[in-house]
Amino acid sequence: MRLKKAIPVIFSFWAILVGFISAGGDKKLCSIPEGTVDVYKLAGSSKSKVMHLDPFEISSFVTYREYKVYLNQIKKDSSVAFYQSQLPDSSIALPDIYKQYVESAEYDDYPVMGISWESAMNYCRWMTLKANKDSITTVYRLPLNSEWLGAYDYLKNGSIKNDFNNDYSDWLINEMDESYYGLKYDYFYSHKKTDPPVLKRKIVIGNSYLFSMDRLLPYYWFGHYANHGYRQVGFRYVKCKVGTNERPEMEAFSYKQLFKYWGLYKNLKQ
Repeated sequence: MRLKKAIPVIFSFWAILVGFISAGGDKKLCSIPEGTVDVYKLAGSSKSKVMHLDPFEISSFVTYREYKVYLNQIKKDSSVAFYQSQLPDSSIALPDIYKQYVESAEYDDYPVMGISWESAMNYCRWMTLKANKDSITTVYRLPLNSEWLGAYDYLKNGSIKNDFNNDYSDWLINEMDESYYGLKYDYFYSHKKTDPPVLKRKIVIGNSYLFSMDRLLPYYWFGHYANHGYRQVGFRYVKCKVGTNERPEMEAFSYKQLFKYWGLYKNLKQ
């Protein structure tokens, strides 16, 4: 499928979705209150696994306009090789369509596509550094599995305008490791460059135009490689305080590990 032909299908929903974006173009975050989420039942299972969620804020899909601010900044401050690695993956479209996508402003207000998990995490790192000074207390990061499910359930039940829809999938921060399924639901592993491909798979959640499913729930999880971008996968982020959502049942996720992955452990509030 050529990207140009796919665009109207992917983004038809966005013409009416203005609740997340202010008149000035700044992203508005939706607040999710403290509560619980039954992650198994939301996934369509007959089993039950209730997890506690501390309050957090969640964004809509990051748009290409927003992502270009990041690209323009690292173009000034980073190497050419790193800048090029942060561009949308060239495999998402034929060369002429890809060139149009990355160079024109036509798709600036649509979700950015083709961004790898690694690049999405770099975007979150950049957001986090912008929001803090010496000691980091506020974090921007990809959502945990439980947070994504909890946000979707809260917004849906509250009839709050949102962009959790059937056209696009989301990157999660979590590792796709079947050996942990049902044991550590929010399992996070900060993979290394030398790791084999199987250890570089991250969870993509939700439907997209590439998957023929009638409705968003029950959810399906897909393992996608962290260093590749996909034409049906976008990303959103959560904003929270350091240490929130680190509970015994979530022992596989820690800010210590996240900040070491980012190379910012010295900036982590102790």
